[in-house]
Amino acid sequence: MKKLFVLCSLLFVTKAIFAQSTAFKQNNIWLEKQLNALGKDKDDNAGFRFRDCEASLEIKDKDSGFNMSMGTSLDGIKTVLYTKEKDGYTLKLLPDKFEKNNNSYSFSLKTDDEKLMQEIKRRLEANIAECKKLKK
Repeated sequence: MKKLFVLCSLLFVTKAIFAQSTAFKQNNIWLEKQLNALGKDKDDNAGFRFRDCEASLEIKDKDSGFNMSMGTSLDGIKTVLYTKEKDGYTLKLLPDKFEKNNNSYSFSLKTDDEKLMQEIKRRLEANIAECKKLKK
């Protein structure tokens, strides 16, 4: 009977971890798609990438041969904010620890849909919480 209980407990924990992992991966895919759609101009070659607990922005200019990649670990983000601007929203990520001159990451997003911004914020916060849990 004890073996059955242990086996059922193990199965439940495994299923819960898998469900969290699936939601985490789905959030990463959704965030990457939404941020890339909202942050681009026609001529822009920048792209957001989410890989596990890492988020990056890659900029490639084929004409000048300029490439740049900026990234951060999601578990290092303390707060996610968004503010309404005249031509859309600005998404701000405030890190747990920051240097004097760099206290946030911010991105301009071309949308007037506040519900979409709320969903972006909710999914980012969910993945940040998951990354912090995994780090412990």
